Amino acid sequence: MRKRRDVRQEMGPPVRPAASPGRSVALTGLAVAFSLFGDMTMYVVIPVHFESLGLTPLQVGVLLSANRWVRMVTNHLAERVSGRVAPLLLLVLSLIGGAATTAVYGLAPPFIFFLLVRLVWGMCWSFLRQIGVMNAVTSAAAGRVGRILGVYDGVVRIGFVAGTFAGGVFFDALGYHSVFLLLAGISLAGVIPAVAGMRGRKRFEVSGGNGLAFVTNRKADWLTYLRGFLISTVGSGIIMSTLGHVLNERLPGGLPIGGVIIGIATINGVLLALRHSLQVIGSPLLGVFIDRVGILRSQLLLFATATAALTVAFLKVPVGLVVIMIVVFFLSETALALGLMVQAGMRGSKRYARLATAMDLGSAAGPIAGWTAVGLLLSSSWTFLIGAVCYLLGMVFTLMSMGTNGTKDGSGWNTTKHQSG
Repeated sequence: MRKRRDVRQEMGPPVRPAASPGRSVALTGLAVAFSLFGDMTMYVVIPVHFESLGLTPLQVGVLLSANRWVRMVTNHLAERVSGRVAPLLLLVLSLIGGAATTAVYGLAPPFIFFLLVRLVWGMCWSFLRQIGVMNAVTSAAAGRVGRILGVYDGVVRIGFVAGTFAGGVFFDALGYHSVFLLLAGISLAGVIPAVAGMRGRKRFEVSGGNGLAFVTNRKADWLTYLRGFLISTVGSGIIMSTLGHVLNERLPGGLPIGGVIIGIATINGVLLALRHSLQVIGSPLLGVFIDRVGILRSQLLLFATATAALTVAFLKVPVGLVVIMIVVFFLSETALALGLMVQAGMRGSKRYARLATAMDLGSAAGPIAGWTAVGLLLSSSWTFLIGAVCYLLGMVFTLMSMGTNGTKDGSGWNTTKHQSG
């Protein structure tokens, strides 16, 4: 008996098992969702409160886009560091850094310090996104990557919706300084699900049985990055930044319903909030769709659907139909982005980092392109047609990818052993 007792003492306390793959993905997504509260509140509060902070409109534009531009560099930094450092440590440090930036927002620093903090947040988001996506991709069983990544994306989108809503409500109730300090605490709470979800996870390695065909032809990779750039340029850039202006042009004075005038700002806000809500609800289902239909086949169908929706929205049709077409576009955009994340992620963390950079570039450049078009063209509705042309080009790139992917059915899946890189 003594001998057994000694052996147990030498073994030490039992090691707690790592979270199951599905639980790990959901908890990691929840941690990332918590981190978004401060950033989303920036987009709600700063455009309204900027004058009292001593900021100019140009400075507001710089602050709200700086975190995107810095990610052109930090996405690749995150990919390299996450291959050498324990992902849990990086995730916790990034969450703490994100919470700290939110707290600094509440101090209302001078513009230059505000800008530096936004750059720090952009770097933190690069790490959070890289770790979260690669954890989901490498946790999924063969043929289930789309649905697992869809679950992760849906959970993360809760942060976009809740952060936007909470930021506005808490700002009106508590004031500028208090709201950011409160949300910094909420963001810091994301460390708890992060530790629970990532405990025991080592380096992210894509299993060969899950993989897409490993394509040595760089053309296939560049076609993926180009599609990602187009998706973000149109969806996160052109459409989101100009939608309110388009609606105001088509409905000057608002929308009369039952004797009540619904303002354009309200309609625009509802549609943009609906975009994130659709991603929360729809991402897991769209992931199943991608798994069943195949990555490239689904992309071809979704690009065609989105192109048709934007073309109809461009035409002189009733505003109700325009709204329906915008919803169809948002659903297609969500599924397209999800499919590209699966495609790049299954080819390795480096390819995902490059895709993320291409999409960040699109989301940063899109508003500039959209408002340039508004200034040059007679009708802002032309932004819908510009988006349709971009998505039509996306269809062409998808067809070209089918010719280089190495699979006969164009599904994008096979069991060719994956090689890292």
